[in-house]
Amino acid sequence: MSWTARAPSAVRCRDRGGSPQGAKFSVAMKQFGVPYRITSTVTRIEDGRLVEWRHPAGHRWRWELTPLTPTSTRVTETFDYSTVPAVQGKVYELLGFPRQNAAGIEATLRQLTSRSARA
Repeated sequence: MSWTARAPSAVRCRDRGGSPQGAKFSVAMKQFGVPYRITSTVTRIEDGRLVEWRHPAGHRWRWELTPLTPTSTRVTETFDYSTVPAVQGKVYELLGFPRQNAAGIEATLRQLTSRSARA
């Protein structure tokens, strides 16, 4: 799923020096109204173009940034569970994770659109 930002600085991914691959970061989340915190691991970063991270359960998330004009960027967010064992992938499918995550991705991209319009 993709989104196009109107502000060039709305989304940034930067390599701050050294090797960010393997770096860890924590995010406060909420699911079914219950707050929790996860720590993910950066698996790939390309300055200003891509950031990918691995969830503790093994699946990966990715944001690809594609400049379209000097003032707009397409953001493509991906949920990839092909990196987990087949049985775990089947459990994800049975629990409806691909559908739920698609809805979450759409919400995230709508939020980015809203924030870039105010920037």
